[in-house]
Amino acid sequence: MEITTIPLTNFIEKSLIDIKIINLENIFKEKILDCNNCENLYYLSDDGHWTKESHRFLADYFKNKI
Repeated sequence: MEITTIPLTNFIEKSLIDIKIINLENIFKEKILDCNNCENLYYLSDDGHWTKESHRFLADYFKNKI
């Protein structure tokens, strides 16, 4: 079973057509799939909160895109 935010993202995109929505799930998915032994590296498995590493990853990802 996989929990996804894609339906919510699609709904928001259709509701706020003048605003660009970035689905962070797609950005993280590739990074997590390429990772070995990453439990609790990007998010805490007990509550799903992001770690410092995930914030650092997103900062690096977006710094060249802004």
